[in-house]
Amino acid sequence: MQVTRSDFMDVISDGTDVLRILPEAAAELCTALFRNSPAGIYITRDGKFIYTNIEFRHVTGYSQDELSGKDYQRLINPRYRQMPKQNMASLFEEDEGTSHQFKITTREGKKRWIEEKITYFKYGGNWLTLGHWLDISEHHSVEKSWREAERRFQLAFEDLSTGLTIISTDGIFLKVNKSFCDMVGYEEGDILESRFDDVLPPVERETGGDIMAVFLSLDKPELPVQRRLQARDGRILWTAMSISLIGDNEAGPSYFIVNFQDITERKRIEDGLREEELLYRRVVDLALEPVAVTDLDCRITHVSENLLSLLGRRKEDLLGNGLESLVPASPGQDIRTRVMDIVSKGQPAETEITLRRNDGLPLPCSMRVAWIDNDLGNPACLVLSFKAGAITAEQPSAGVPPDARPAATPCEEPPQAGIPFDIAPNAAILIDRDTTIAAANAGFEVLSGYTKQEIEGKKSWIEFVSGQDHARLKRYHLLRQIDSETAPSTYEFKFACRDGSSRDVVIFINPVPGTGQLSATLIDLAAHRRADIAEKEPRDES
Repeated sequence: MQVTRSDFMDVISDGTDVLRILPEAAAELCTALFRNSPAGIYITRDGKFIYTNIEFRHVTGYSQDELSGKDYQRLINPRYRQMPKQNMASLFEEDEGTSHQFKITTREGKKRWIEEKITYFKYGGNWLTLGHWLDISEHHSVEKSWREAERRFQLAFEDLSTGLTIISTDGIFLKVNKSFCDMVGYEEGDILESRFDDVLPPVERETGGDIMAVFLSLDKPELPVQRRLQARDGRILWTAMSISLIGDNEAGPSYFIVNFQDITERKRIEDGLREEELLYRRVVDLALEPVAVTDLDCRITHVSENLLSLLGRRKEDLLGNGLESLVPASPGQDIRTRVMDIVSKGQPAETEITLRRNDGLPLPCSMRVAWIDNDLGNPACLVLSFKAGAITAEQPSAGVPPDARPAATPCEEPPQAGIPFDIAPNAAILIDRDTTIAAANAGFEVLSGYTKQEIEGKKSWIEFVSGQDHARLKRYHLLRQIDSETAPSTYEFKFACRDGSSRDVVIFINPVPGTGQLSATLIDLAAHRRADIAEKEPRDES
């Protein structure tokens, strides 16, 4: 019976079993599917090709005539020929449709990776093999590249001389290298699956807060953060941690890669240098003569209290400025030239100079120029000592009553040590580790609008921060717990007052030695600016 296209479409639309009812149409359909399939299809009998489709010939580079009767195994590279393929035993040894991957050599000699699925069927009393080939060379190449990259990462991870770890966002060690294990004295098996908190000193486990939350909050986590660790034998190590967040923009961080560099020795040297510097500054402050210390560019790096008293000046007005800030502007008064002339001659010497007091009065002095050498015998800093001439700190200027001299400019920074907390001129508070205000002075009462009884022990100082600055200041506070040296100690924010208004303030935060508390002084910038403008306005002398 001749089947027309119209009859065939009618059968299809009726949902009838095409393969059973219309064998002629089924054969044509199978031929079309085989011919146009994106996979390479072949049929073998006794391991010899009897049919291949267009894609199979494209993959192998052979024509149908060249493939007909050709041994299937000859296309496969020798090392993969032992895989169970064209034999009846495989029918019983593996599930139908099981896939294999192997390498072939094309007619042009190129190597290609193939993924194959095979099935078996009986036709005309013979068992035939129907196979599908997919060319996975490109995928296999990418996969190989990934494996190579992973191998190189593993080698770099293990060979790195610094401690390298992978830590989950909840603080669990997922991977550690040998250098980190050696650093903290643990075996790899002992530290994997443990928490980062387990290698912190006990006191920092209690006060450090959620360290992972701190890591997540850092603006630039790749910047090193200094942190103490405790080794298994109890040793305390100082480390510089470089933190990288790994994840994606939608799901957020998945884990941290943290590189630990042992800086214990460097920290010991730095602490020793800081102690030496503190000692030298104290020696300068105890000197009977007024002293200023400068760098080799004649910028002031330290001044003694005697010099500040002699000039009626504030330390912050002088530090970082050139020596010119000590003298009035006048011809022949080039203090920098005089100092460097003495240094160039290689011997300490004295020169006459006129200093400038805060009240504007000139102060003739004898200035001795000396210096401190470094380990190479070269000057490291300059030390200038002064002897007052006609006018001294104890001798008011002739004809100028003490109460007629202008007052010093109001202080913009926290009160110096020694000024009682309650009478400090600016708002001041003491802050506990958990941000609770332990004490507040009268200035803070005025600034906030609350009484001491309402503040002390009851309010966190974060409550006085406007919402827009909350996240930033909380981050500063957390960072101060784990690395006080890198946390900012001076910054501006909007202060929230009781009446709902806000004020621009600058805060100065310093640790209180031996207590774990912080002292904070707050300056109302608007009030300070108003006072500064009023001082500069011309006075009515009528």
